[in-house]
Amino acid sequence: MTEIYRDADLLIFPTRYEAFPLVVIEAMAAGLPVIVSDSVPTGIVTDGRNGVVIAGQDPAEYAVALRRLADPQIRAKMSEANRQDVCQFSVKPTVEDYASVIESFVEIQ
Repeated sequence: MTEIYRDADLLIFPTRYEAFPLVVIEAMAAGLPVIVSDSVPTGIVTDGRNGVVIAGQDPAEYAVALRRLADPQIRAKMSEANRQDVCQFSVKPTVEDYASVIESFVEIQ
């Protein structure tokens, strides 16, 4: 997958439902700007900062986003933002959150 991301200019992810879009996180880690549907949970892609969030599934809206991201300067800014923003999705905070939940169950008993 690394080579695929390296050869890409951006990721389009027009999902209709997604609990946790790992593919979007991977693309962000590779520095790709992303175009996603508003079905991607909030807090992952910030419209205009690290990608474009499309309301609904209208192909014309995706075409507008593609034209916008045809500008290499916009993609470069979003790419840099993604490399910074993706750090919030590292394994360490997730493990710490799970450990906290487990510890709370142990304290109950």
